[in-house]
Amino acid sequence: MPEAVENKQLVAQKLAPGQAGTPVALLGNFYRIIHQRLTVHHYDVTISKVRFGKGGKPLEQEPRVTSTSTTTGEPSPADEAQERFLKKFADSVVTAFVKANPELFASVHYAYDGWKSLYTTRPLNMPSAAAELSKSVEMPIDGRPRTFQVSLKRVDSVALGEALDYYNGTASSGKVVSERIIAVFEVIFRFVISRAFPTYQRKFFDLSDVSSSPKARLVDFVQGFIDSVRVTEFGLALNLHLKTSAIISKRFTDLLSLVGEVLSMSPKGECFCLPMFVLISNLLFTF
Repeated sequence: MPEAVENKQLVAQKLAPGQAGTPVALLGNFYRIIHQRLTVHHYDVTISKVRFGKGGKPLEQEPRVTSTSTTTGEPSPADEAQERFLKKFADSVVTAFVKANPELFASVHYAYDGWKSLYTTRPLNMPSAAAELSKSVEMPIDGRPRTFQVSLKRVDSVALGEALDYYNGTASSGKVVSERIIAVFEVIFRFVISRAFPTYQRKFFDLSDVSSSPKARLVDFVQGFIDSVRVTEFGLALNLHLKTSAIISKRFTDLLSLVGEVLSMSPKGECFCLPMFVLISNLLFTF
């Protein structure tokens, strides 16, 4: 982590300081974001699987949601399973798409939110100034080649310089940093951080810093963090909230050894109880 820095206050507090008590200096895990006056371009991303018929000819694409329940209007279990599948591999699909289309992303830096939105530093090099583009890309999943259709549609542009105007005091009276700008910065930071740290359910983990305890035989403990972007008195800031999580111990190299360890934890002579059955079921689902 960087060393502590005392940042200059750029905007006044909304609340007056208290008159009682003792002033103290606090050290916070907020890191000032220094950025240029930049406009980013927002594209909507749609990913669908491509099915093939006889002779290897592509059939219609499978959309994200293909049908709904006739009674509740909600997506069917099959649609929900398909969406989970696409979300799981969306980042890898877009990475393969960018690699397969270098002319489209020439001299363009991008950040992807992992599902719906792509932000770029320059407009994509689409043919004939088109606002929408759709191409297929092939990538292996579980040792099998899969084909996906990736569609990009330009939505709008976001001027990140509005945050600079706010902190420079040149913004219109009463205007604050918009939630849209904060959301863009969060996508950018999450994308950059995810290139270096594995992520799960918005948390990032440092798998090089893993510890164990003899009191917890099934798990190891790994250091991690959650990131967010906040409006502070000294500018936009990246907040890193540290977390410690438990993961299945790395000493288990296969499922059978893990289940064997779980069974050995049951007292000898006692029946295999329901909580132990639930634990093994969850482990099976995890693997």
